[in-house]
Amino acid sequence: MIMYSIVDPAKRKTAGINEPPTPTMSTETISLTALRPRISELVDRAHRQYERFVITRHGRAEAVLLAADELEGLLETIEVLSERGLVKRLNEAEQELLGGGGHALDDLRAALAKDGDG
Repeated sequence: MIMYSIVDPAKRKTAGINEPPTPTMSTETISLTALRPRISELVDRAHRQYERFVITRHGRAEAVLLAADELEGLLETIEVLSERGLVKRLNEAEQELLGGGGHALDDLRAALAKDGDG
């Protein structure tokens, strides 16, 4: 699943926040007529390379072909951003991280493992 960050990527790097590399996403416009014989190829490209295809009919954009997990990530992002309290907490947490706060993932795992042993 692809998640979209609220924080400026440049600020994330300077704060030492590591993220997996973002897939290269490109958008191509293609007519419905040109799409038909290439549908299998374009679905593969959308799925594997996160390419998007704006499908036109009579020169007007009518639909978009994109990877299912990209759509899922977009819908989840919309859902999260529509919850004001959650957005506020996410922004506060990211500001804390940018300010040097928070805990290392390894430290959290060790604490959880220790709590599970007791």
